[in-house]
Amino acid sequence: MITRLLILVLITISKVSYSQEYDHQKNSEIEFTSELPSLADEEDPIRSNPLYEKANQFVREMLYYAAISVYDSLYLTYEKNKLLLLGRGMCHKKVENYDLAMKDYNTLLEIDSLNAAAWSNRGMLHMAMGNLDLALSDYDISIELATEEAGMYYNRFWVYFYQDNFEMACKDLESAIKFGFTENFGPEAQELLDYYCKNK
Repeated sequence: MITRLLILVLITISKVSYSQEYDHQKNSEIEFTSELPSLADEEDPIRSNPLYEKANQFVREMLYYAAISVYDSLYLTYEKNKLLLLGRGMCHKKVENYDLAMKDYNTLLEIDSLNAAAWSNRGMLHMAMGNLDLALSDYDISIELATEEAGMYYNRFWVYFYQDNFEMACKDLESAIKFGFTENFGPEAQELLDYYCKNK
């Protein structure tokens, strides 16, 4: 009886731990509200528009509906602007407007199929919708386009992790760290590597 009770307790703890890890993942994904520096068009006229900076400020403050409203206003003037589509798509995903987020990312990729940030963000959207295989495909493309972007490897780690492909998951954590994840985003990749990959 005691043994059976202990097993039930351990199962309950395991489920709680898994849930906490999943919530941690959702809060630590690396999304892009602007193009990668190596791919960005610095002459994009929207960069000098104060409303664009206001939208980015709302994003930083996690006021996603407010940001969407500003992005919508700007879109009337800057139709199919890549930065607007990227930022608004991310905000739609944050408030779980998945269809609208997908529409923005698909439109952006029709305009610029080499936009690594858009591929990565759409991969994250597929993750949120539970489509791991589609997420992996998008992350693969984002990494092909931006081979030294640490955030891309960290994002793909989570797909491999939930697919129980720990060998590939650990390799992606190592790549993320190699390309500066700790310096740019924090210690999470190293902590995950130490917990899941070292001496396992």
